[in-house]
Amino acid sequence: MSDFVSNVSGAFFPVLRQEEGDVLRTYRCPAGFLTIGMGLTKASGVVDPKPGMTITAAQSLALAQQAIARNYAPRVRKWLPTRKQHVFDGATLFDYNTGRIHNASWVKLLIAGDLKAAQKSFKQWVRGGGKVLGGLVRRRDVEWQIIEFGIYPAAGARASALSSYVDHAADFKVLGYGLDKWRSEDAAIRAFQRDHDLTEDGIIGPATRAGLTRAMEARRSGQVSAGSGAAGGAVAGGGEVSGGADWLDAVSIDTATTMVVTGVAVAAIVFGLTLAWRYRGPLFAWLPEPVKDLTERFGLTLGRRVRT
Repeated sequence: MSDFVSNVSGAFFPVLRQEEGDVLRTYRCPAGFLTIGMGLTKASGVVDPKPGMTITAAQSLALAQQAIARNYAPRVRKWLPTRKQHVFDGATLFDYNTGRIHNASWVKLLIAGDLKAAQKSFKQWVRGGGKVLGGLVRRRDVEWQIIEFGIYPAAGARASALSSYVDHAADFKVLGYGLDKWRSEDAAIRAFQRDHDLTEDGIIGPATRAGLTRAMEARRSGQVSAGSGAAGGAVAGGGEVSGGADWLDAVSIDTATTMVVTGVAVAAIVFGLTLAWRYRGPLFAWLPEPVKDLTERFGLTLGRRVRT
């Protein structure tokens, strides 16, 4: 029907900028993809970031608008048809971050009118890297306020895209950017940014956060964590992404497949060994004589030395 909402409102993009950050120079996300603006990669279909590429804030907004119209608004229209603009806006913010509007259980609960259950399910999507992330907790809170009540954050509200030094203190310390009486949090952040070719602003946004992730992965794999080009951030449309029970449900499919394949392989090996043992006599007879001598030297007479 024509009265269903078909695209986001003007109030959407200031919130998206708060949630995603707006990085005007290319950087690499943890997966290694060049990223720019509000978390856009080549996969967005609206920009092809190149090393060293820069854009203006106006260009970043235009690219985000194109990405929403091309990739996300159609998905939300399909999976959560609504006549309420604020519901559409909040759901699109969620999908931009997670890409899971099509199978997140909170969507069906919301459509069914069970707001309490929908809220509980919605707020499970706060994990990244196996742990609860403060930025995602704030993000889900903001998005749910929009979805249920139509309350958008004020322009000066704390950006969900930003983290504090405390959020990443352990990683900074391991990488050699810990605090001491000569180094403040701001100085430590700036030192890391300077060493990894990031914008040296003392702010932990998507690019710096992804730089930390990449540096830690490099350390764990025994590589030198020196920056070569900008590091950091979010994939085609969204920063750190993870779900609660919904995410676990999705992973369980791959896990089950792996278990089945492993089980079949183990069964095949056991069956093969059983056949080998059952016909060890004839098989032994076919072995080269030096091998037979070697087995018998260790007291392993498995069968006749001659073929029958």
